[in-house]
Amino acid sequence: MYSVFWLSIVFILYTYILYPLLIFILSKNKIKTHCSQNTALTAAVVIVVHNEAHQIEKKINNIQAQDANWAIKQIIIVSDASTDQTDIIVKALQKKDPRIEGYVLSQQSGKAAGINLGMSKVNADIVVFADARQEFETTAISNLLCGFADESVAAVAGELRFREPGEVAHVAQSIGLYWKYETWIRACESDFYSLTGAPGAIYAIRRDYFVPLPEPLILDDVWIPMHIVLAKKRVIYCPNAIAWDYSQEKSDKEFKRKVRTLAGNIEFVALQPKAILPSANPFWWMFVSHKLFRMVVPYAFMLALLSNVFILDSFYAGVLFLQVVFYFLGYLGSLNEAQHAKKSTCKLCTVIYVFLMMNQAAVYGLVFYLKGKHNKLWNA
Repeated sequence: MYSVFWLSIVFILYTYILYPLLIFILSKNKIKTHCSQNTALTAAVVIVVHNEAHQIEKKINNIQAQDANWAIKQIIIVSDASTDQTDIIVKALQKKDPRIEGYVLSQQSGKAAGINLGMSKVNADIVVFADARQEFETTAISNLLCGFADESVAAVAGELRFREPGEVAHVAQSIGLYWKYETWIRACESDFYSLTGAPGAIYAIRRDYFVPLPEPLILDDVWIPMHIVLAKKRVIYCPNAIAWDYSQEKSDKEFKRKVRTLAGNIEFVALQPKAILPSANPFWWMFVSHKLFRMVVPYAFMLALLSNVFILDSFYAGVLFLQVVFYFLGYLGSLNEAQHAKKSTCKLCTVIYVFLMMNQAAVYGLVFYLKGKHNKLWNA
């Protein structure tokens, strides 16, 4: 039991503290990525939507307002069997801008099918992937394009930031803190050599490195970047290519997003098991440490608690007490959210609650994947 306890503790500490610190130290020996504007590059923006009539025009206007308008040759909108006015709006906008191309999947097939269709219509060097909801800063696409001046780079990931809609519950601030932690790790990985994923709301790739997605697929933003990594090319992070979204006032939507993300990681490994082999994946250590170990950590927490119950001498009794206090504080944090409190009486409680929620999502992600429920997560 002693071995089980300490292995569990070390595994948790490695995943959340030691690995980030190691990648931070390694990132100090940065690879110098040459970034500059290449006016010879052309770009296509691909957006797959389902029932986005309330915001698709705003999104297209946002793309048209980019300062890299000179490079954008196509704005491809793929409607995944939308049942609202999305298709009608896109058709009307096509008459005003010939770069807009609207395509419709007659039967709802998921985002992967939409991306495959959109990519079959691309006639540009660089493809920018975006979602309908997030707003790009006017320099976002030009900053993405600058990263492709380096021939070793085949994908550039932007930064997703969150606006807080007025006064929000403290849980939203804690989720934002967790997201900043994730973004910091990604920045360090990029500085060290390469990312192993990208935010689906804003990233770009060289068209020639696109590998068609299996249908249905949960996460294009894991499949596409990881195939670039497996092709021995780099995925870099560009903090100046910014897309804005709104923080969730409640944790349930963020929880669903996290479940979807972690289920997608499991699916990718099931489809491409070579990703965990050092011989096939030059960045396997980062992929395993950052992506896969997160899915195992919840079980390490369980083992640490259960094994501690069976070793109750003076030191371990104190550790067990601390573990119980930790989970109790997380429980208090959940009560704070349940009461829709704008201000937390215990900020630490809310932070612990969000941390535990993220780990709970890993368990749910596995269950959803095994039950096949991931195919229904388009609207999550």
